[in-house]
Amino acid sequence: MNLIEEISNFLQSYCDCIDEQRYEEWCNFFIDSARYRVTTAENYSANYPIGLIDCMGKAMMQDRILGLLKANVFEPHTYRHILSFPIITNQLDNKIYVKTSFLISRTKQGAGASLFVSGFYLDELVKIENELKIANRIAVLDSSLIDELIVLPI
Repeated sequence: MNLIEEISNFLQSYCDCIDEQRYEEWCNFFIDSARYRVTTAENYSANYPIGLIDCMGKAMMQDRILGLLKANVFEPHTYRHILSFPIITNQLDNKIYVKTSFLISRTKQGAGASLFVSGFYLDELVKIENELKIANRIAVLDSSLIDELIVLPI
C-alpha cells in the first residue's frame, strides 16, 4: 500500500469511528500532545487562534468524550462523513501535512438526513511505530452559521 492509500484508509477509519458511534475510540487517532480544533473559514482566514472547539492534548479530547457520553443532554443524532481523496501538501522529517475536504450529513432521531457542515481538514500526521497518528487537526467549516452546538467530533 502506498502512502496516499495509507492516509486515505486512516482518515476513513477516523470518520467511521465517529459515524458508527465508537466515540471512546476517537481519541486513539491522536498523539498525546495533539491539538484538535474546529473553526470557520472566516476565522481561519483571519488567523484567529481559538476555534469553536479547541482541545490541547489527548486528555482534553478524552474529557470532551466523557462529557458527551455522561453529562451532555442533546437530541440523539448521527453523522455520516463523505471525504475527498486526501492531498499531501508537504512532508518534513516524519511529518506529513494533508488537506482533505469533507461533507457531513446529520440525521436526527425521527427525521431525515440533512447537510450539517462542509469544509476541510488540515492535518499534521506522524508515524509512530509504523502507525499513522494525528499530531494536529484543524477542521475548517465553510460556513460560520452553525445551527446547533457541535456535540460530536467533526
